[in-house]
Amino acid sequence: MNAVEVESTGDRMKHDIEFAIRYALEHHSGQTDKSGRPYIEHLMKVYASSIEYFEYDYDIQIVAVLHDIIEDTNITVEDLFVLFGNNVATAVDYISRAKGETYAQYIDRVCLNRIATAVKYLDILDHFNSAHRLPDGNEDLIERYHKAYQIVQRAMNNFEYKRCEK
Repeated sequence: MNAVEVESTGDRMKHDIEFAIRYALEHHSGQTDKSGRPYIEHLMKVYASSIEYFEYDYDIQIVAVLHDIIEDTNITVEDLFVLFGNNVATAVDYISRAKGETYAQYIDRVCLNRIATAVKYLDILDHFNSAHRLPDGNEDLIERYHKAYQIVQRAMNNFEYKRCEK
């Protein structure tokens, strides 16, 4: 791959990420999180963490922006296949909890996909960082995140990632 190809790949990925952000803004418009804040803030924090932890993995960055779009909107995995391709659509499908699926089953399924595992790790970190804003009575939710974090963190060892050196 020569310098021109590398630059155009980088430009294409930057465009894809910008498109994913606009897409998420449009489809999550008006949604709020459990503490009443605009939901897009959570998605953008997970995206920012994906840049910090996985600077050169653009699929992880795109999935970070889109990770809740199937669960929280009328967008389907088929829509994502058309717009973002197989890697992104498959990872978003893995990170989307299916109807009737227990949380434990969901976390186990997330951990089968490299990209979904990385994004779930970052997602849970953001939930921990935002836990102080949750209304009282969410101790069970925080405990569930803690257990999931341990499982996802162990699962990350099953995959190879290009991580940023800190």
